[in-house]
Amino acid sequence: MSYIFAKKYRDMNYQEFKQDFESSGLSQVEYGRQIGKSSSMVSYYLSRAKKEDLYHNQFTEIEVLASNPGVIRIRTPRGIEIEVPL
Repeated sequence: MSYIFAKKYRDMNYQEFKQDFESSGLSQVEYGRQIGKSSSMVSYYLSRAKKEDLYHNQFTEIEVLASNPGVIRIRTPRGIEIEVPL
């Protein structure tokens, strides 16, 4: 296990922690024992990783299409087209 704990929570790489935990195949309690952390800290780190996932997945790439003057056309990944008059 190559995971290194940061001294400050803001320096913590929660995604790396989550990947290490998931690849271990252990329960949160067992994993906590293995790395010298309580199961509540393991749970906290995993919840922070989930929050980061939710935050990063809020945005979706859209395509701006060529359109007539005075109008912007946008296509979403699901194929929905939106015309916005300027």
